[in-house]
Amino acid sequence: MPKKKKKKSKKNKKKNKKKNKKIKSKKAKSPSMRVEKVDYSKLKHETSVDQSDRHVPYNLRQSGPTKVEMLISTRVRKSPYWHLSMKAGCWRATVYNRIYHPRGYVKPEKGGAMVEYEAIKKHVTMWNVAVERQIRVKGPDAEKFTDYVITRDATKISPMRARYVILCNYKGGVLNDPILLRYLR
Repeated sequence: MPKKKKKKSKKNKKKNKKKNKKIKSKKAKSPSMRVEKVDYSKLKHETSVDQSDRHVPYNLRQSGPTKVEMLISTRVRKSPYWHLSMKAGCWRATVYNRIYHPRGYVKPEKGGAMVEYEAIKKHVTMWNVAVERQIRVKGPDAEKFTDYVITRDATKISPMRARYVILCNYKGGVLNDPILLRYLR
């Protein structure tokens, strides 16, 4: 008498699917050192936001893969706080003003950028801002010029006080968001 094949229950099928998914996701999460070949002739930039009114050069937008590899030169420095960023779990960085700029602390498998975004909205985060440059605006029209390029009234900032400001271009577009310290009146 031939043996009957046992039918797999729905629970067993679900368990097997979950195991297979875990195995696949583990394989996908491991970093790969091979260079991905991209056919750039077939690559198209798609966006769901109409940007036709923007005057931003195409190469400055986040437009997907590029044809070049990024090389880190010896001119790129570590900030005085770089070791603290590493200690805090930094795993991803970019280069800004020729200094490594920490950009990721929570790995994607643990929620990634969204976890960091929620932390900055609802809790406290610390940033390594050593990449930012300091400039001094001085001269007879310093206050007038500063008042022209920021959205706050510079005349209302007391000496030795600092304020968060928005720096605008001639069309009102945001260029940067520095901290303005009023040194002397």
